[in-house]
Amino acid sequence: FDGVHVRTGGTFQLCDITDPLTRKVIDAPENRLQTCNEKDGYLTNAASSRIKALVKFKHQRLCDTGNAPEDEECTDFLLPDEEFLGVVRKYSTDRRQRKRSKAKGPDIEEEKVARRLERLVSRMETD
Repeated sequence: FDGVHVRTGGTFQLCDITDPLTRKVIDAPENRLQTCNEKDGYLTNAASSRIKALVKFKHQRLCDTGNAPEDEECTDFLLPDEEFLGVVRKYSTDRRQRKRSKAKGPDIEEEKVARRLERLVSRMETD
């Protein structure tokens, strides 16, 4: 993940990440532990959460707009640990809420646009 190009596939290993801002978090000595733990390896829990949130935010922005966010837009992810936890809550969605959104189906406006497009295509096919 370079922070600039959309990559298909949802998981990244730390060695796959070349985005400079994310690399700073990965490589920072204060984010390292002396001993490995099962969940986060040699990274602190806060660093691991920060990396996941930063990559998720940048990847989602790339998928949604095709444009990479500027580093200035990512400053929330570099806040001290206590403040960062609030940011994670702000950017993440409750799992139940995501399921509800999927269950609702497409937005009514999206359905209207899709129907108009279908009518237009069918007219073009008959002409």
